Amino acid sequence: MKKILFFSIIAAFALSACSPYEVTEPVTTASLGKATVNGIAFANTDLTDPELKFAPEGTKIKFTIDYADFGITGTTGTFAAEAKVGKNGEYTITLPAIAAAVTYKIACEEFITDEVQSSSSSKKTYAVAGAQTIAVQENFTYIKNFTYAAGAAVSTVLNWTETGKFETKLEYTRDENTATKVEIPANTEVIVTISKNDLKTENDKVFTVNVGTAGKLVIEHLCPPLTEATNTLPFNIRAAVILPVKKLGDPDDTYALYTIPAAFSNYNLMAGFTKDDVKSILLTR
Repeated sequence: MKKILFFSIIAAFALSACSPYEVTEPVTTASLGKATVNGIAFANTDLTDPELKFAPEGTKIKFTIDYADFGITGTTGTFAAEAKVGKNGEYTITLPAIAAAVTYKIACEEFITDEVQSSSSSKKTYAVAGAQTIAVQENFTYIKNFTYAAGAAVSTVLNWTETGKFETKLEYTRDENTATKVEIPANTEVIVTISKNDLKTENDKVFTVNVGTAGKLVIEHLCPPLTEATNTLPFNIRAAVILPVKKLGDPDDTYALYTIPAAFSNYNLMAGFTKDDVKSILLTR
């Protein structure tokens, strides 16, 4: 009887050792081996100097891989990690890895800076061309360098002369028992963000607009001419406000935080037009 029990324990141990990642509980990357990737992010920003310069400090390099590529069960989705460029363009990152080679996809963040030429300089967008990947195995260290190249010149003065307008009303459900809606209070701040890519500037533009009477929200901004290939200006709105509410089954007021749902936070402006077809936006808690 003792021999049977002993061999059963050995057999169970052997079976579990054959499939270390095939478990019923979700597996995190902490249980995997590690690989290290080092490198330098070069940037050809000075055409008068034959030596390459470096990407700015803080530039992000993102590594992603599907959990399924590790051969584990119980965990789905994509693992992501990022490194930041330091002095002299150097970066380093430690990544989950296994004995077999797994391939990470790499995305290098773009940046805008001056390209120095023989007699002038101009702001340009720098990017790493082509699909970037690296195959790694646990307990190995790899070197992966990147070279940023300049794209089209970035216009620092936009020839935009006409505004576009967005109008709507902000509401929330004041009494959930009767589904009664009321307007958001006047002077509630709404944060508006316009991407630097659409403005062709170095940074996103972020500003606030106050809600008017009867919950009215009006946003105006200069827009690209209608003759341009891209003649709309996307923008994002956010708001967070604490408001009184009668919740379902509760006769008394309580307070809750209300925000603009993500599905109703992105719109477009167009020069010379007023977008008023979004009659109201309902904030939710």
